[in-house]
Amino acid sequence: MYVQVAGVEKPPAYEKWLGLPEVATTNDARIIAKAVELHEQLVEDLKSFIPDGDFITQCLFQPLPTLFGQRSLEAGGNVMGVERQEHNGLLWLAVAMVRTPEAEAFAYPKVKAWVRSVKDFAETIENGNLEWIYLNYADKSQDPIASYGVENANKMRHVAIKYDPELVFQRLCPGGFKIPDAGAEVTHDERSVTSLSDYTPNSEA
Repeated sequence: MYVQVAGVEKPPAYEKWLGLPEVATTNDARIIAKAVELHEQLVEDLKSFIPDGDFITQCLFQPLPTLFGQRSLEAGGNVMGVERQEHNGLLWLAVAMVRTPEAEAFAYPKVKAWVRSVKDFAETIENGNLEWIYLNYADKSQDPIASYGVENANKMRHVAIKYDPELVFQRLCPGGFKIPDAGAEVTHDERSVTSLSDYTPNSEA
């Protein structure tokens, strides 16, 4: 864990941590081995661009057992939809931390390609990829709220309509992932849930 203790809000040293792709896969040693293998290749690629080795990478796995969902149901359910996972899984976090915009421009597509390759490999294994995405680890290109399921996304939207009709909590918190737009239609295609990341307040707001 990296800790900033100086009391500085949004310290510059952490700026490059803001986009970290994360996926959930089934708990399978073959997927872990592939991720580690491709991580080693990523490190070599970064070394070729940053020869002094001034960068940090992580290939981090955390458990996502079905027990979490079972306990969630026993307690009344969870709006994040963890109980929807039918197989023991792993949260996999892919991280690259660099210092310069040039290095970020080089590293970001490399990390995304790493994630894509692991997902493609996991697809060859039965139930290799799990739908759920952990919002705190998600990249800007991902849609974690959609992974909670249509019912949960709708529930969050309806709560927002009732308790925050003026979208105060959506507008005053820049960036990040927002509750699906209170004015958008949430379809039964779980991947088409519209978020407020593209929401533009009207001129009267």
